[in-house]
Amino acid sequence: MRNRIVVHLRGGLLKKGYTLDFRPDKLVFHLHREGETTSAVPGEMIDVDQAKAVFFVKSLEGNKEPLPPRPRQSEAGTRMEIRFYDGETLRGFVPTIQKDHTGFFFIPEDLASNNERIFVIRRSLSAMRRV
Repeated sequence: MRNRIVVHLRGGLLKKGYTLDFRPDKLVFHLHREGETTSAVPGEMIDVDQAKAVFFVKSLEGNKEPLPPRPRQSEAGTRMEIRFYDGETLRGFVPTIQKDHTGFFFIPEDLASNNERIFVIRRSLSAMRRV
């Protein structure tokens, strides 16, 4: 399945495109730029350990006009607030955490957000708490 993603790398670099092979239990995946064909170009290999998070997005352009927040009323999982090492703080839901994975999926509470879900790399967090 083709997923539009924005990869936030440690150090602040962003990479945008899509992936066909991201899996939460794997340490690498491939990023393809828009317009590349997967048969002609293998894609850039991304090391999950070098990332802060992988944002699965609705659009690679993001929200041009800020929308008023639309809070999600409920979601399967635990409602959490996470804080990354760079100070970014998000609220949402964590469906489950697998101890043997480098990270976990996080579903933002704001339905107006461009982010559909985020794969958070555990070592990129400075804090995590139930809310």
